[in-house]
Amino acid sequence: MLTYTITLADGRQITDLKINGNNYVSRMPYDMGIFTKDALKKVIITPHGEPSKYDVQTEEIVLHNAKVNDQQEYAGEFYIAFYERSSSEILEEAMLMAIAEIYEKVATQEAK
Repeated sequence: MLTYTITLADGRQITDLKINGNNYVSRMPYDMGIFTKDALKKVIITPHGEPSKYDVQTEEIVLHNAKVNDQQEYAGEFYIAFYERSSSEILEEAMLMAIAEIYEKVATQEAK
């Protein structure tokens, strides 16, 4: 059975994970604070060990501009899943940031 290591863009690693569907499973809670936007710019998921016939993910996966789902606890284990943000999600986020900056400038000028 394989175990997995998640390596974030800043070099931090989460090791000795199992997989269940598309969730990475840990016996300890994840520190969700490590999953910053910069750390998720590149996420490498590496399998270790000898695959069994039940192991589906046997190749290394590299995600760019990843997003992580909130962790869920079930039966004393902690589950998270990653996915790669689409270009439309990235564009939408950039547009919302630009709108917020414009709003802030306008509100500041009106207050004067």
